[in-house]
Amino acid sequence: MQDQKPKGRKQRKDDTKSVEAFPWKDKIKHFFHMEDEDIDSFLCFDLRKLALDNHDAFVRLMACYGAVFAAVIVFLLVFHYLGVADHVFAQIILATLFFGGVAFAVYRGGIDKIIKLTNHKVIVVSLLIFFSLIAFIMFCGVTSGGMFAKAVLVLILAGLGSGGYFVFKYKKLALSVMQIVLCGTVIAGYLFSVQSSFVGLGIRLEADALKRREEIRRRRDAEAMERSMMTSKACSSEEECRKLNVKKSQYYAEHEEEAQDICEKVVSGEIQGRFEWTVGAKDYKFTSYSVDVLHDMITLMGDRAQLVLPNEGRTKLSYTCKFNVKTRVATASVTKTGG
Repeated sequence: MQDQKPKGRKQRKDDTKSVEAFPWKDKIKHFFHMEDEDIDSFLCFDLRKLALDNHDAFVRLMACYGAVFAAVIVFLLVFHYLGVADHVFAQIILATLFFGGVAFAVYRGGIDKIIKLTNHKVIVVSLLIFFSLIAFIMFCGVTSGGMFAKAVLVLILAGLGSGGYFVFKYKKLALSVMQIVLCGTVIAGYLFSVQSSFVGLGIRLEADALKRREEIRRRRDAEAMERSMMTSKACSSEEECRKLNVKKSQYYAEHEEEAQDICEKVVSGEIQGRFEWTVGAKDYKFTSYSVDVLHDMITLMGDRAQLVLPNEGRTKLSYTCKFNVKTRVATASVTKTGG
């Protein structure tokens, strides 16, 4: 009766062949403090086995992954910062340099060698993890742009899918499914980054245009109100007065909270010496107002404060605050009105 070969013997032979074909074997063994058996676990991306067999090598490998992950995060943070600062073309240049560097590394290393290198599971899976992270973040930036961006995204995905289909169908480069997915992920990451830049630019341009239109409309309303006030003595009828006051009231209501808050702080700074409010902390400190819509000015008046004298006596104060709605700057004056 013949002895049976232990199960897994053939797999071990294949692994050994894979190790022998793997470039930089000696450098990796030296850098991560690995033995030949550890290389097998490394190439198969069996991190659990590597951690059990050689904890020191596992820790070094995780530190290496952490460094690469940190570099990816730095790239994404810089890309995001450039977007916030409205440097769209700087974003595109950064993305082109990053992915162009990847393409240059592939070109310098030789496409055939890179294909052989990515046949190893540890390489292709590691690259997929990092480039998938980049592509996903850029994808989120694209989809945040609304329906137009999503429509363009569908076209990009369709192009990538059809390209991958033909590469897989004809197999001219003898690529595996994982390698095709990796190629698609890298290309998608770059395309998404470029589109994300333009989507952000489109959103900002649309917001600026909306703001300009709103400003033009507000100025027209203000000028019309001003002309109405100048062409009439005050208002020719009770109904006209009511309409005019409604417009001013609406304008004041839009900016009341901000005007009251800022003016209260400015008036407090103008009062010399110790003082106290005669109303609660959450109550408004101003009792009346006037509005100049044309000049973006709200004037608040009040007398709900009193100066505390050295002999603990009280002197009533009245104050006026002019608040510029556009610049958000306020000026105040305070006068003593009696004991």
